[in-house]
Amino acid sequence: TLRDVKVLLVEMCSGGRRCCYCEDSLGTDIEHIWPKSLYPDRTFDWMNYVLACSLCNKHKGAHWAVFPSATSSYQIVSRPSSAKPTFPPLSGTAVFIDPRQEDGMQFLILDLQNSFRFVVQPSLRGRERERAEYTLQRLPFNDDAICQERANEYQNYVARLRDYLCDKQQSADPARLERHRTSLLRLRHPTVFREMQRQHSRIPELTALFAK
Repeated sequence: TLRDVKVLLVEMCSGGRRCCYCEDSLGTDIEHIWPKSLYPDRTFDWMNYVLACSLCNKHKGAHWAVFPSATSSYQIVSRPSSAKPTFPPLSGTAVFIDPRQEDGMQFLILDLQNSFRFVVQPSLRGRERERAEYTLQRLPFNDDAICQERANEYQNYVARLRDYLCDKQQSADPARLERHRTSLLRLRHPTVFREMQRQHSRIPELTALFAK
């Protein structure tokens, strides 16, 4: 069954087959957002699947936390892998940001001008801020090597946009322009491009590019 699930997840990739979390490595593993070792009833829940690389999958592991009620602080659900479950795990609202049903850009913002690290949206308060901070802790988003790759891909996106504009200004064939668009969609770190779209008005280099 899970082999068939992986086939469908690969078909759903809009560009390259990348890890849903770091967007840097190949998406090789079926990742259960709600850990199946804690919530076995979600093992075959279609909305509980994403493609992830082995590093992110291992890093997140069975770490999990929930808000048991609307007014409570979050509680850790995880238990040692050697521990035998003797009672159902704590139910509640997930603390971890769900990439299948939520937009992580509402919680995090990428520094495009210096570190290329993800940080919590400054405007967040209370529970939403806790969720963003917890998710950052659970994944290797800000690993130095991954941040460097984001910086490299930023320059790649800029170069691709310039190539596109050059052809567009010379009235290139529409099929050629479409190939530019398709190749851009297949680059790694698509969130870098989404952040370029979101932040272009305050980065001079991007303001000129997007204006054209």
